[in-house]
Amino acid sequence: ENNLDFKLRSDIGTILAASLKAMFDQELAKQKKALEDKVNALYKEKADELEKSLADKKAVILGPLAKHEGALGGLLDRSVNQAKSSVAPSASQMPANVGDFKKLFKR
Repeated sequence: ENNLDFKLRSDIGTILAASLKAMFDQELAKQKKALEDKVNALYKEKADELEKSLADKKAVILGPLAKHEGALGGLLDRSVNQAKSSVAPSASQMPANVGDFKKLFKR
């Protein structure tokens, strides 16, 4: 009588589990990247819309002011020049008695 005793040992379960885990992790990373890309695209789209809306509102609000900026600048320049000339009058505009303060402030 032959008594054959076979023993079979295998690490196939461990290898299969490791392979499945690696495939799962790879697929999960791929889907995560796709989701991040989609969220970033949506965020950029909304940010661009808000920037355009802000630029449009800024143009509506500041447009009339910008239109008159040149005129206001000219008016300001004329006012400054007029103020300078009234503070420091030329010799021809000075009263004759400026040099004599006693005559200037008579009682």
